[in-house]
Amino acid sequence: MSQIDKQSGGEKEMRFEEAFKRLQEIVNSLESGQMPLEDLLQKYEEGRRLLKICDEKLNEAEQRIIVLSAKEENSCGAKEN
Repeated sequence: MSQIDKQSGGEKEMRFEEAFKRLQEIVNSLESGQMPLEDLLQKYEEGRRLLKICDEKLNEAEQRIIVLSAKEENSCGAKEN
């Protein structure tokens, strides 16, 4: 069972910081070059899933910032009139 499968709530509930930390660990282990091919492939697959989680979380955060910025600009514009 992979590290992701062990997380309570599964992949979709994993926080960005958790996914990013685990991704860094995987990159470090892959760069060591001291891993059997089968283990390397499993780590690579896990890393791809984690990368997707991180990307989704960052996109969600970016969208929230855009919405908040637009609301702030609208409320500032309304106060000036």
